[in-house]
Amino acid sequence: MALMKFIYGRAGKNDVRTFLTERFVMRLLDEEDIVVAFGRSSKTFDGLADYLMIRDDGPQRYGAVAYLRPSNGGMTVRLTPDDIERLGERNNPYIQYRNVALTDPYKINCPLADEDALNLAHELVRAALDIVRNE
Repeated sequence: MALMKFIYGRAGKNDVRTFLTERFVMRLLDEEDIVVAFGRSSKTFDGLADYLMIRDDGPQRYGAVAYLRPSNGGMTVRLTPDDIERLGERNNPYIQYRNVALTDPYKINCPLADEDALNLAHELVRAALDIVRNE
């Protein structure tokens, strides 16, 4: 319930974005090996950041595999362009490549624009989980 309140509070008045974000989070919560947690911030009234962390339910060796921002439906995932190539998604229009430092492991965005993007985002989270578990 707290997650849904967070999503509705942070997503604003965009009903489509709110709906897709809620569906995505509910889908993740149905999986036993995934944890969705609040980001923390000392700069907000409620102590929460504007994102949710998506993590492996096992040892937290790498932190989050993805960050989800309800305010814009944006999901940033711990994958590289090479990972996207291996997944066969190089030309997928839902994937955005981030211009970040070479050391930043979060190189891919996948905004939750519609149902197809939601399905791809789920696939990317699963792939990121597999990668961090095998490192």
